[in-house]
Amino acid sequence: MNESFTVYDRIVDGFPRVAVCADLSPKGRPDLTHVLLIPIKCETNPSGLPTGNELARAAKLEDNLVANPAFQRATHIGHICHKGFYTVVFRNDEPGPTSVEVKAGFFKKETLRVMTIHDPNWDWHEAEIAPTKTEFHRCRNHPIHESLRQNGDRSEMPRPVDFAAIFKTEAQRNAYLQSLKEANLNPTSTDLSTDDEGRFWAIVGLETAVTEDIAANLCAELEELAEKHEGEFDGWETILVR
Repeated sequence: MNESFTVYDRIVDGFPRVAVCADLSPKGRPDLTHVLLIPIKCETNPSGLPTGNELARAAKLEDNLVANPAFQRATHIGHICHKGFYTVVFRNDEPGPTSVEVKAGFFKKETLRVMTIHDPNWDWHEAEIAPTKTEFHRCRNHPIHESLRQNGDRSEMPRPVDFAAIFKTEAQRNAYLQSLKEANLNPTSTDLSTDDEGRFWAIVGLETAVTEDIAANLCAELEELAEKHEGEFDGWETILVR
């Protein structure tokens, strides 16, 4: 079972859509060729998202689906809330059943429809449930932003921010630093080091505000540049500006 999920929202067809997606890197995706979708109809608020009680009901059904023997061999990917439905998503190496009976209370069961999509190249996954890099980092940055807010930080104010990346070779690190210049990301400071495992670190300082949008976009851009040179983006830290 996946232990790490990304939560994000976006507007689709004029309505908010909230998704929870398991963190599966393209290199680490299991060879599961089919998407299994189980839509749960919900009462909604005007935005089309489930009301509080309905959200709790659907989440409980999702937990029961994960534990259901029908999905014992499947991988739980997450769910999508949009326009009156809470759709639970699994992946499997074969088509799923057309319906499944799931526990819905102490003495109650509910039959839910199951739809199967053949998705050997993970195209549906990328288009429908996977977060963009910016959405991923917006979720990952949430605890940092909460901590800054609680301490009275003015996120719109520029300040020095350190961004870290790790590489297997010095040549890869050097290529990454060159890519920063080509992208007009000119560090105000650069801290280069190696650790006990022989990895090459690059901690670059940028003068920038740290609003949710700015931080997420910068993290996404720096991660893409690090991955271009077979490196790993390792996050950021900053000072308080009150």
